[in-house]
Amino acid sequence: MTRLQTNSNIQGHIGELVFEHFCQRNKYAYISLDEIYRTFTPENILRFRFGDRRIPVRIPDDIVDEVRRFSFPINRDDHKPNYVYDFLTVSLMSSFTLTGDRYIQEPYLSKKAFNWIEVKTGKAKLSPAQRNYMKTSGIGVQVFRINTDLPHTFDVTWEPKK
Repeated sequence: MTRLQTNSNIQGHIGELVFEHFCQRNKYAYISLDEIYRTFTPENILRFRFGDRRIPVRIPDDIVDEVRRFSFPINRDDHKPNYVYDFLTVSLMSSFTLTGDRYIQEPYLSKKAFNWIEVKTGKAKLSPAQRNYMKTSGIGVQVFRINTDLPHTFDVTWEPKK
C-alpha cells in the first residue's frame, strides 16, 4: 500500500473531471486550449469532445481571431505551455442536430453558443491575466467553481496478479 497526498494537481484534475461530467449532462461539448493551439485548422474547424464522441465544429468567422489569440500559450513556451483558461465550450442545445449518434452543426451557429471556461477548485482565484482576458472577450468567460473537500491522503493498493 502507498499513501498519496492530496495536492493542487490532484484537486485540479478532479475539478476537470467533474466539469467534463457536468458538460455531458448539460449538453456542452468542450475542447482544451492546448488542443485548440495544436489542432486549429486553416478552415477554422475544431474537434470538440462530448463524452466519447468528437464533434467537428466550424468556428464562426466573428470569433476566429479571439479563439486563436486566447488559445496561444501566455508564457510562449511550447514545451510547457500555460494557457489563460482551461476550455472552450459550445452548447449542443440549439445549433446542432442529433442524427443517429452524431451531432451535426447547423449553419446558423452563433458566438452566443460558446464560452471560455476556467475550472477553479477550493478557494483558487482568477489570475490578473485571466481577469484582463475576460475584459477583452467577445465570447464570454464562465468560472466553473468546485468546492472540493478531499481527504488529505488517498490510500492506494496494488492487487497482486492472480
